[in-house]
Amino acid sequence: MNGSKNVFYSKEVRWFFPETPNAIKQWYEGKKMSLAGDQGRIDYYLDMRPHENISCKIREGRTEIKLQLGHDLMVNFPNGHSGKVNQWVKWSLELKHKIDHPDLLYAVAENSFISVQKKRVLVNYEVLPDGTVREAGVNSLPAEGCQVELTEILHSEKKWYSLGFEAFGTASLLDQHFALVTGIVLKEINYPGLNDANSMSYPAFLVSIMNTFNAEKGGR
Repeated sequence: MNGSKNVFYSKEVRWFFPETPNAIKQWYEGKKMSLAGDQGRIDYYLDMRPHENISCKIREGRTEIKLQLGHDLMVNFPNGHSGKVNQWVKWSLELKHKIDHPDLLYAVAENSFISVQKKRVLVNYEVLPDGTVREAGVNSLPAEGCQVELTEILHSEKKWYSLGFEAFGTASLLDQHFALVTGIVLKEINYPGLNDANSMSYPAFLVSIMNTFNAEKGGR
């Protein structure tokens, strides 16, 4: 956070899978976490195609806008993994009333927003001032660190899974947090499919699935 309690900076990498990544699920299950235990939620994303560097969504009584800073960077990780790393700034504003559906908030056409059902499990890691990394509590979000999130994504009866790392905290420390936590976790996760072919930002993923969906339906 820099300058405002509503502004957040992050450094991220994500991978997407059309099938259940069992080795990744097992890593979470080893920490007594399971997607089956999450009640799930629906996020609504404004359809901003063809732009992949910005997103606007409504989730759990908040409007969130994210803008990518710079371009994707190809990074090699431990255990032969690779991915597209990107940095973001996010504005998060709480709504006065806990209204989540866009039709009740904005004068827009019904198809202006993309509804995505999600279940997720995440592990938060805290990075201490001396560079020590420790796992935070289940409901604890430290000021400095990185979260590791497995998400089940459902849209138009199609399901995907995503593994994501999101470093957060002081903007000048994001590179350190990101490198420390990915260095630890990706040595532990034994999954062969983490590479740049299935790595992209969340907005880029939404552009991809919506283009595919509309092509299958014969276009807009």
